[in-house]
Amino acid sequence: MDTEVLTIQPVDNTNRDAVIGLTVAAEQSRFIETNAESLREMEVDVKYAWQCYALCLDERPVGFMMIGAENKIDRYVWLDRFMMDAREQGKGLGARFLQLALIFIQDRFDVDDIVLSLHAANEPAKRFYQRGGFVDSGRIDEWNGEAIWVYHVNRCGRFNRIPGHEETDDGDEAEERDEPILRQQIHDGRFLRPNACSDQGVPTRIRRDTL
Repeated sequence: MDTEVLTIQPVDNTNRDAVIGLTVAAEQSRFIETNAESLREMEVDVKYAWQCYALCLDERPVGFMMIGAENKIDRYVWLDRFMMDAREQGKGLGARFLQLALIFIQDRFDVDDIVLSLHAANEPAKRFYQRGGFVDSGRIDEWNGEAIWVYHVNRCGRFNRIPGHEETDDGDEAEERDEPILRQQIHDGRFLRPNACSDQGVPTRIRRDTL
């Protein structure tokens, strides 16, 4: 039996069209920009040094994400626009790629926190990221009204799961069919920096400056 190979690859001329062709389910589209819009944002909004990546299954793009807006003083970086193509949802790939993404980010950024924001109505996304090790900071993003969620690298443990070895039950599989979508825009906001892996902590300012 062949083993599936999951990789994260920069978006370039060899995979750009395939990435642009990836779409979420119709009911998820209100929670996220298209990949074409995200790629244009990376090219235009250079201040935040966004980088776009294809999530590849056996070299074939099946998902997408952006990473950027690193703050070297407060030691965090943003994970943005994480998505899986509608045709690939319900297979557990989203959870595996999220854990791979956390490893990928920790290998490349010396940060304490990985942050993202979620639409209040996107309940499947909340369950998905909670299972992946993120916690709700309890703060609302002032720019778009979304909840800010945080993955605490040092508090929750580096590489807290091995991709492909998640423990799931029938309920998790059912939730996975509603593949969660992350939507987050560039703006100022706030989140809590807990003293432990929980949703309690001390407020700290999220600054978008790339230092």
